[in-house]
Amino acid sequence: MKKILINLFNLFFKIFKVKNNKIIFQSSPDKIDGNPYALYKYIKDNCPDEFETRWLISKKTDISLVDKKDCSYSRTFRYFYDLATSKYWIRSHFNGSILKKKKNQIYLQLWHGAGEFKKCGYDIEDKLPIDKRKPLEYIEECNCFLAAEKYVASTMKTSIGFNKPIEEFGMCRTDYLVNLNKKEIEILKKKYNLLKNKKTILYAPTFRDNNLDNNNYELPILSLKDNKDVNVIICLHPLVAKSLKITKLPDNFYNYSGVDIIELLTISDVLITDYSSTIFDYSILERPIIFYMYDIDEYLKYRAFYLDYKKDLPGPIIKTENELYDSIKNIDEIEKKYRKQLKNFNKKYNYMNDGHVNERIVNKIKENYFDKYIGE
Repeated sequence: MKKILINLFNLFFKIFKVKNNKIIFQSSPDKIDGNPYALYKYIKDNCPDEFETRWLISKKTDISLVDKKDCSYSRTFRYFYDLATSKYWIRSHFNGSILKKKKNQIYLQLWHGAGEFKKCGYDIEDKLPIDKRKPLEYIEECNCFLAAEKYVASTMKTSIGFNKPIEEFGMCRTDYLVNLNKKEIEILKKKYNLLKNKKTILYAPTFRDNNLDNNNYELPILSLKDNKDVNVIICLHPLVAKSLKITKLPDNFYNYSGVDIIELLTISDVLITDYSSTIFDYSILERPIIFYMYDIDEYLKYRAFYLDYKKDLPGPIIKTENELYDSIKNIDEIEKKYRKQLKNFNKKYNYMNDGHVNERIVNKIKENYFDKYIGE
């Protein structure tokens, strides 16, 4: 019965014609961010009269970044109507829907990850040959994957079984980082109430399953409370942030977990991370990165890397809080030491992120370039 109802539902929405200039955007169900938002903003800033744009979201989503009129809420008629009538579906996750894509609609996947650092999906443990790996759920509807660069393109095939066309365009959200000016940075620093004349350190670690014990996550960077010359921003995964053991942070610490990380990268002078793909975004700014891998031996037992972490990373690997404290004190020397390695890292992984990614994609949409993938 359920299958019959879904078929009738899809049959009903087939009566609505697809509009060639209409685009729906979607990241995760309750967020407006990432690559889809960057592309949406480019259109609104540069050619708003040429396209009809819609955001598909849940009802609790913060919509302050977009035009309220562009929002379509899940499980409403307008939500499904916009899905049924948009020529382009632009997504950064493999979201599913009971309403299936029509043959003359084009689904472009922008992805949410910056680059490929730690292995994921089938690449973690699966020993199946690449041609035997079944595509993950909802992948089959996608017409084309717009990858940041060739390394991401190759891992999409192996890690999630992606078997559709892939093209390299760069990451939409990096246009903002490439085109930054000092005035924009100062405005953001005021927004986040950061004290002037201090270096701003961003701590953005990757997610770990064992961080989810209730109120049991301890920050491994608290030694920096003794360095009064720095602001320390922490940006944790939302679920990890809820498990933070301490309720009151040191005076020079700021908890901005859940905030758009692109803005946090912008105002930071130094990034402290571990195995997070945030490094691909941040390296564009050519600022120092410290890799605080205090649990590397344990981590490698269940997760390997795509890159050679001992050779390729554009910053020092440290394992103790004492090393971390000393590294921040000597950050100018570290920056000089890794400057060439950082430039080489960008040449290898950020060669498509030139500040014109959104422009390239929009121009291709205007030219109907992606029509060749209809039916894929």
